[in-house]
Amino acid sequence: MADVFASALGYALKNPTDKISRDWMRKLENSISEFSVFPDDDLIDLEEERGLVNRAVLRELVDRSVKQASLFEGMRRFIAFKRLHYMTRGLLRP
Repeated sequence: MADVFASALGYALKNPTDKISRDWMRKLENSISEFSVFPDDDLIDLEEERGLVNRAVLRELVDRSVKQASLFEGMRRFIAFKRLHYMTRGLLRP
């Protein structure tokens, strides 16, 4: 349910002149505080290291979860490899 309200709020913030947005903002204004979490575009930009590594970690965690494998074992090595891959991409191509 929280995702539904978060999506509505996200839409309202991006489209403040829309009538539906104004209605949602009125309904949700008391739920916004200094503790609210807003997305950081840098964390999801797949052209940036953090976004690329975050996507790889999420996929790895899903795969491990499906396989009922440890979510933590070897994760530091996995992240280090993905960071190295990001830094050297293009350098190893002919």
